[in-house]
Amino acid sequence: MEATAIGNQVEYTGDPEDLATLVSKLTSVMEEVQYIKKTGENTYHGYSYLTEKDLVEKIRKPLIDENVMIFTSSEEVETQKNDNITRVRTEHTFVCGDTGATVTVQSRGQGQDDQDKGGYKAITGSMKYFLYKTFLVPAGDDPEQDQYISGPQIEKVYKGAKTFG
Repeated sequence: MEATAIGNQVEYTGDPEDLATLVSKLTSVMEEVQYIKKTGENTYHGYSYLTEKDLVEKIRKPLIDENVMIFTSSEEVETQKNDNITRVRTEHTFVCGDTGATVTVQSRGQGQDDQDKGGYKAITGSMKYFLYKTFLVPAGDDPEQDQYISGPQIEKVYKGAKTFG
């Protein structure tokens, strides 16, 4: 088996035919997983979001059907005590159960908690965005798109502006 690194971000093992099989299986998962409705709700800031649970529920079965496993490892990068922020770097390895070929992708996450859950939140966030972006899951939004806000959201914006103004 060969091992190659590309920009220290993606690593893979396996001969070209085995890697092609794994990529084909991942593409099938991508094809199977279409739009996922946002079920998470942030009532304080007034927005909905895609949860890790939503992603895992949609992606898990297609991965099983394709005989592909994901192994995740994490490493704490830093914890800022003043802000209660924990940052982690994670590695997610896809393993083809048929050929043994692997693809490993790095990801990062950040979690904020004043107790002992900052690391768990960071790992969950990292896994969520790894799945979200790897499988190009559409969630019906674009963070760069200008949005019209009204009602409770606009009131919060005005209150925040008055606080700083």
